[in-house]
Amino acid sequence: MLKLIPVFLPCILYCEFTITGVIMNESNDAPIAGVNIFDKSSRLSDVSNEKGQFSLKVKDFQPTEITFSHIGFDNYSAIFNEDQSGIIIKLKETSLLMNDIVVTSTKNGYLLRDVPITTEVISRKEIETSGAITLSDIILQRSGISASYNVDGSPTFNMLGLDQKHILVLENGTPITGKFNNVVDVGQISINRIQKIEIIKGPCSALYGSDAMGAVINIVSDKSTEETSFNTSYRTSSSDASFSNLLNLKSNGIIRSNIAIPINKMTINNDVTIQNFSNNSNNEYLDADNINKLNFNTEVILKLNKHTLEFSNQFFKQNNNEDVKLFNGTIINTNETLISRNQFLISHLFRSSETLSISQSLRTATYSRNYVIKDMLDQENSNDLTEEDDIEYKFWISKNYSKTTINGGAEFSKPHYISDRLQNGEQNRNISAFFGQITNKFSNNIDVVLGLRHDNFDTKEIFSPRIAFAFKRNENTTYRFSYGHGFRTPSFSERLIDWENAQVGYTIKGNPSLKPEISKGVNVGLEFSNINNFQINSLFYLNSFSNLIKSFSTEPGVFTYENIETAYYRGLEIITKWVISNSLSSSFTINFVENEDGDGNQLPETIPLSFGGKLSYTPNNEKTILTTNLRGIGPYKPMEFNSSTGSYAETSKPIKAYLLGDVLLNFNINKKYNIIFGITNITNHTNSRFGPYLGRSGYIEIKAKLNRK
Repeated sequence: MLKLIPVFLPCILYCEFTITGVIMNESNDAPIAGVNIFDKSSRLSDVSNEKGQFSLKVKDFQPTEITFSHIGFDNYSAIFNEDQSGIIIKLKETSLLMNDIVVTSTKNGYLLRDVPITTEVISRKEIETSGAITLSDIILQRSGISASYNVDGSPTFNMLGLDQKHILVLENGTPITGKFNNVVDVGQISINRIQKIEIIKGPCSALYGSDAMGAVINIVSDKSTEETSFNTSYRTSSSDASFSNLLNLKSNGIIRSNIAIPINKMTINNDVTIQNFSNNSNNEYLDADNINKLNFNTEVILKLNKHTLEFSNQFFKQNNNEDVKLFNGTIINTNETLISRNQFLISHLFRSSETLSISQSLRTATYSRNYVIKDMLDQENSNDLTEEDDIEYKFWISKNYSKTTINGGAEFSKPHYISDRLQNGEQNRNISAFFGQITNKFSNNIDVVLGLRHDNFDTKEIFSPRIAFAFKRNENTTYRFSYGHGFRTPSFSERLIDWENAQVGYTIKGNPSLKPEISKGVNVGLEFSNINNFQINSLFYLNSFSNLIKSFSTEPGVFTYENIETAYYRGLEIITKWVISNSLSSSFTINFVENEDGDGNQLPETIPLSFGGKLSYTPNNEKTILTTNLRGIGPYKPMEFNSSTGSYAETSKPIKAYLLGDVLLNFNINKKYNIIFGITNITNHTNSRFGPYLGRSGYIEIKAKLNRK
């Protein structure tokens, strides 16, 4: 055996193989220059040229792992053990996302860098490093977003100075049915198995109809079909002002899992999120002892030649329980809230050619909210029921020419509303809409969008036009301008409610004569990017409202709704993103807001100054990600509702400037397992009157991931 050693040793010392190929952007197949190619075993490296080409000689007898890394892209690693040439490596852009394809703003595929409508994209990586579980979590982390809380504890956010009821929330391009207090509870929307979130800024009623007055938020699910994957995680969390007590309190638990199974031309996707919250400082303000939430979503995608069929079901259920006790602990009654939402969608896309596509969808959705009060003998004292169901059909056709795309379509829906608080108990509405859009590449530097929509409901007609254009001065600078109309139809509740709250002592009566809210909005934006690692976006917006719906008091203890003549929402938003190195990236946002009624008085929920920043650090070992998220509010005087007059007035005591911070540490144990430590509201700032109500909280989450080709 000893005689073989001199023969075998040269092979160990001098065996080598060569890896050559090209590195491309996954979004558009463009070559990427300056990619670092690193062999972990031999510590040898290479850098791709301007054509994305590379060549690396590996001197190692064993299979070796090679990592491809570049500023602004996810790292990619692969195992090699022999000569390979002509390989193609595709990296996924994760920071500036300039080459990401967005569809919400025009319903056409547009590169983010070229889209004429101001659009912000929250990437999957940003979501994963935020620690968010629901859409509410990720939205409320953004600068420029403030929140108020309903009586059930659910947050209502304010974005670009506008109340949430003027922001349309979509999931895969479809509106979410089921509103309480005229808004969808975004805390009920899980972001499990999500690819990205697109935020379209400015009036979008020309495409999406009612509620899209100030912006549209669209959650885009991950529809990857390349490999079988299974992901699961468990999170435990608790709240306390003292860091040392974070893990000693009664914990809340969250379980998530998602699975994707490609079978020939079919893909099956499913995700589940289960949340359980026990009574502690995290939810005392909710007046609930226990909260249980379940999200269960399934979709089946079938591709047959030129046809794509999709069947999906989205299910949500929530149960809140509270025991009302005397000082000695005796239970005098039990309050229970049961919420459920169920939606079925069938969609069909037919691409007859590369330039012509036709799509249609049929959606049915149901929503119910039941509030039950039982006495100590388990007998019902009251049962407050709200139900909403809707059936909707959409048709859409798109034709592409050399420089022009023409889109058009129609929508028909029939919402049905049942509530113990309504006059006559239930109401129906028939809605129809027709819309069209022309997108033209006027020149190599100018893109123009013209759109018009006609909505018909309750014998009323509304026309919503939109015009937008983008001028690309050069590869680094883009100017954007858009003008559009938005509207919001009065809700069933605002028009027809007739309800007395005996516990609190007030009555609300609807106003059947309410007119739709109308907005006319102008957005002017400037974007600068050096393509590789720095981007700054500035947006000035002005929304002029007419017939804005507000509540007022007709007499002490009796409230109704009315249309006020005018209101103005204006502001400036500046967003910067800077990828400092492969290990360090940052973003910063600042918002200035001024909201006034026609008499120059400040509107409620107006926060004049807010700012925020995010810093992510990944050491060279690539196993750890440390993320810090900060949000600040400038000093302001909040508007407080006076129940006796039914109007808002400035409080005498202003809110001082404050800063909120979240920290997340993600440690990758290996490719299959990672563990996350997080602390939210690290400064432990709270305000019992205006929020935020939640103090410091901490959590630990364990994730497992399994992929199979």
